[in-house]
Amino acid sequence: MSELQSIATAPTDVTDILRMPDSFPGIFHVTDMRGRITQVSDDWLAVLGYAREEVIGRKNVSFLTDDCAATTQTRMSALFEGGRVDNLISTFVTKSRAIVSLSLSAQVLADDAGRFVGAVAVLKPVNEGSAVVEELRLKSYRLQSCLEGTNAGTWEWNVQTGETRFNNRWAEIVGYRLEELRPISIDTWLALAHPDDLQRSSDALQRHWNRETDDYDIEVRMLHRDGHWVWVHDRGRVFTWTEDGKPEWMFGTHFSLDEQRKRARNAERMERLMNRTGRAAGVGGWELDLETNELIWTEETRRIHGVGPEYVPSVERGLDFYPPEAREPLTQAIERALEDGTPWDLELPFVRPSGKRIWVKAIGEVERREGKARSLFGSFQDITHRVRRNDELLQAREKAQKAQNRLWAAVDAVPDAFALYDADDRAVMFNQKYRDLYTDSATAIEVGQTFENILREGLRNGQYLEAVGREDEWLEERLERHRNPSGPIAQQLPKDRHVMVHEARLPNGDTVGFRVDVTQLKRQERELQRRADALETAAVTDPLTGLRNRRGLDEYMRSLAEATKDTFGVVHLDLDRFKSINDVFGHVAGDHLLCAVADVLTSSVRPSDCVARVGGDEFVLVLKGQCTQEMAQNVSARIIERCREPLAWQDKILHFGVSAGIAIGGAADLPNLQEDADIALYEAKRLGRSRCHVFDGPLRQRVEDRKILSDDLLIGLERGEIVAHYQPQICARTGTVIGVEALARWEHPNRGILYPEEFLGIADGLGLISSIDQTVYLHAIDTGRRFSKTDAKLSKISVNVNLKRLAEAGDLLWLENSDSLPFQLSFEILETLDVDRDFETIAGLVAHLREKNISIEIGDFGSSRASLTSLLKFKPKRIKLDGEITRASVQKGTGARAMVHAIGDMCRSLNIGMTAEGLETQEQADLMCALGCDSLQGYHLGRPMARDHLEAWCREHASADCADRRPRQR
Repeated sequence: MSELQSIATAPTDVTDILRMPDSFPGIFHVTDMRGRITQVSDDWLAVLGYAREEVIGRKNVSFLTDDCAATTQTRMSALFEGGRVDNLISTFVTKSRAIVSLSLSAQVLADDAGRFVGAVAVLKPVNEGSAVVEELRLKSYRLQSCLEGTNAGTWEWNVQTGETRFNNRWAEIVGYRLEELRPISIDTWLALAHPDDLQRSSDALQRHWNRETDDYDIEVRMLHRDGHWVWVHDRGRVFTWTEDGKPEWMFGTHFSLDEQRKRARNAERMERLMNRTGRAAGVGGWELDLETNELIWTEETRRIHGVGPEYVPSVERGLDFYPPEAREPLTQAIERALEDGTPWDLELPFVRPSGKRIWVKAIGEVERREGKARSLFGSFQDITHRVRRNDELLQAREKAQKAQNRLWAAVDAVPDAFALYDADDRAVMFNQKYRDLYTDSATAIEVGQTFENILREGLRNGQYLEAVGREDEWLEERLERHRNPSGPIAQQLPKDRHVMVHEARLPNGDTVGFRVDVTQLKRQERELQRRADALETAAVTDPLTGLRNRRGLDEYMRSLAEATKDTFGVVHLDLDRFKSINDVFGHVAGDHLLCAVADVLTSSVRPSDCVARVGGDEFVLVLKGQCTQEMAQNVSARIIERCREPLAWQDKILHFGVSAGIAIGGAADLPNLQEDADIALYEAKRLGRSRCHVFDGPLRQRVEDRKILSDDLLIGLERGEIVAHYQPQICARTGTVIGVEALARWEHPNRGILYPEEFLGIADGLGLISSIDQTVYLHAIDTGRRFSKTDAKLSKISVNVNLKRLAEAGDLLWLENSDSLPFQLSFEILETLDVDRDFETIAGLVAHLREKNISIEIGDFGSSRASLTSLLKFKPKRIKLDGEITRASVQKGTGARAMVHAIGDMCRSLNIGMTAEGLETQEQADLMCALGCDSLQGYHLGRPMARDHLEAWCREHASADCADRRPRQR
């Protein structure tokens, strides 16, 4: 410990400390120049109860009590100015929040060059008595320092001994220097206090000593050295008591009330002066203390705001007086002032609480002290009158400017060239611009020259283009117009120059004339017309291919309306595989393909025919003249054949095709021909693409039937005509009914029972697939619950669901938890689902079904879409063999039996059930049993039936099974 103590009391090289291990006996820590602890001894940690990682990097004062931290930090700061710290009693806070008094000695640390790099502090325990004394001393020192900063007189008085101490300020209050009052005792106070106030003072002291009050607090008069009485605020408190409970040392303060009252009077006078000045000048003042957030307004500021003296201003409510458009510039100005001290001077709209809108001038700046923004202050002025006056002046200026503009417009409207001829038509005066305009007759333009001679000179030189070939006639007409002006005359001069002649006959017979050069105007008119023509062309032209667009096609077809004797062919074409090319190779490749197709179409028809691009990959041909069906088919066939040829693009080969729909009709049919061709196009696509189809009566009938059926479906769905029929599923081993499959049926009121293939395509086009799935699902749920109350209860119901449509619809609230149903609910994935492509879309729905305990079955397994990967992705409860495989299994040499056997082995290893569907014969049923199918379904075993028939069928089947469990025809 002696070695450690010596380090703390003598200049120390930093290497000495770095060689000291943390386990060195003694309580010490090392800090950098910022007071952060960089090394601490094990004993230090043991005394204060901290772990080393909780200490390193923290400031040493953070482990001291609040009242001790400031003094210690001051003493430690003085350490680097050549001082030292010896036996400073410091109070530390342990990790358990206990207070420990330690004596602190410190010394600076220096590097090899003698520069200070930190300090080392050595701590040692102190006995309780000395700690208390030192603590009292420090507290007294700190308190004295604080009070001196407040300009307070202080006193200390030992009640038991009479020992008394005053500071200099105490003596100054009564007009003395402290030396002049010595010797100082309690009698000093008694001698200077007003006799009438001593008893009140004594009573107040007694109440405090009796612990009836926390403080001794009284206002008394004291005799000033000049002989007058001064009022002081005398306040104190006992801070030590004797062992028998008597007051010992008291500490207190004296504040001169005279000075406070004088300052208050001065402040009040200044406030009155400021308010009077503000009212006189119409300027209010304000100040915001940034430390306390206190906002002060003068009376004029309140008046401008339209609030009374009871209103308490605040920063938060200050912006409410400004309309939204004024808040941002004011906020930005204040932020700039706080950031870099830039003052602001703004004129802003302002709204009083009464709703009256005025204008104010807001000036402000920031006050900085010790490098920190301490307050904002400024002035506030109602400038509504000035703003309105300025607005009036501005309006007056605008009116004057408009008048001046009109005057200049009139001046600018005066023709460039001017000439005045007398009653004998001789030139009297002209400007140079007149001669510059008529360069070919300039030599004849002289004062005294007649107007006719000037014209003749121009005619000889070909100056008047409109006179070429009819010079004499033109001259006579022009002279007549000159003698009797009747309006402006347009002239075209060489080099594409255009002039407008304005002439007037004056009362004295003179003729005044102005010539306006309108060459630029004519050129602009021509340019505008060119642009208008270009815009008109662009409006009817596809910018990519240069063909007509839809609007251009409509205009073209309207132009044919009068050709009443002609027969037209309309061909609607649509590219096949265009989307794939666009998606795979990008839009540049797609644009290249569209341009190539446009060339094919243009070269395949006559120039008089019309070729238009009416959609992304859709084109329309209008074949004119006496177009026959055969002609239209031949054109379409040529186009289809040419579009089968691969198209080179960069280093790729693009394979595509085209389908066409044809409609033939006269001019009166043109409005409908395009729609008919569109219908024929979709029929061509339905029949296999890369072909053409001619619109005819049967096709129209099918379209109309489809429209009628679409309307019926919308109504039928609302009326509950969509129901479920149920096809039994039979256990291959026992022959018992193990479940049913719910299949959608439409009980049409006129057409009878319609099967899915008759209406699901229409439903898909109407976006009703999800609604039909939901309807069948709800019908199946109701059926299962009904049957559970009979002796024909069902153990499983499977429902065909389009999972992709269901996932896209997103409405799953109607799905019930299978655990709450009296049967197992299963969703059979429709064959239209492409598992590999669509699984990402439905993955969330599949997880939701598992949470609902709804099992999944994969139908048509073995078809092109139902791949083996579906088993890994869906983890189905059961698969249903595709009907083609079932029927092929009874034929030898197809390999279907081996396929079924392999699929069965795979399903058994994966614990997946296998159903054979589409069974039409007993032979097929027996074979599927033998090949490992545990469930059978098909017309041979039972056709789909209505719910009312299903219950009777189940009872009949159960009765028959009692005699023969082998699956057989029903």
